[in-house]
Amino acid sequence: MGSLSATIRLPPELPLSRCRLHAIDAASGTSTTFAGLSTGAITFKEGSAGHTIVVDAKAPPDATIQEMDWSASVIGDADAQVVAAPLSDTVVEREYEPNKRFLLFRSRLNCVGGVTCAAVHVSCSTMPEAVLTLRQLRVEAEPPAPGEDRVTSIVRSVTGVGCVTMLGLDPPADGPPTDALIECVVDERCARTTLSLPMRPTPTAEKETAVVDEEDREESEFAQHQRKPPVLVWRMRAMSAGGVTVTDDVTYVNSLAAL
Repeated sequence: MGSLSATIRLPPELPLSRCRLHAIDAASGTSTTFAGLSTGAITFKEGSAGHTIVVDAKAPPDATIQEMDWSASVIGDADAQVVAAPLSDTVVEREYEPNKRFLLFRSRLNCVGGVTCAAVHVSCSTMPEAVLTLRQLRVEAEPPAPGEDRVTSIVRSVTGVGCVTMLGLDPPADGPPTDALIECVVDERCARTTLSLPMRPTPTAEKETAVVDEEDREESEFAQHQRKPPVLVWRMRAMSAGGVTVTDDVTYVNSLAAL
């Protein structure tokens, strides 16, 4: 039993617009956020698996944060070992595939080394005005029939504009403690009115049955170009102290294919 507090020191010339610390309980995955570069007292119970301190730093739009030297000081009355644990990450980047829910992805994360995922960050560089909601899901029931989706409930949910971050995913009750099922969707009102995202794939030229003569071909191609739907490119980055793999939720993918 006891408590510790940590202070992180970064180079003073570092361009930062905001900085926070997140203390993530290694056993439960719950996260406590502290403004600035110092935590308050972090309580360690008997048999505690420890905490991971994550630095959440953001730079102004015209600056970039590079690799840097840093230091940390820890004080308190708990008997604990302090080690640097570089985060391993996995990045997935794709284009939005039209669907009725404006879903970007549903994926399963698997962390190695017996630790939960430290953070998941999703961004849309091509449409920074996109309102995104990132959710961690719990599987309540398997598909009642082939080609149908699982029954799920929401464990946690966070929302952001242009990007969204979830810290310290909760260990799931329906699988290994290092697994997590997550999904990210674009807010429906934003998708329809602001982004004009399509809900169905655009027909390809091979599927079009209309026949145009050579004189009208240029006009037809110009019209197709004008009504080409906007492209939303999303990027998901998952980070963990022990490494993390990301796989598509096959059951959900199959349910989409069956529509």
